[in-house]
Amino acid sequence: MKRKERIPDAIYERGYVYNFHFHLIWVTKYRNPA
Repeated sequence: MKRKERIPDAIYERGYVYNFHFHLIWVTKYRNPA
């Protein structure tokens, strides 16, 4: 998935938000070892 084509802003923004959300969960999970 290394295609640098003209990606619609909607998909790009959605992917960015998704990545941020996933990162947030990962950080929270790491900070709170169960």
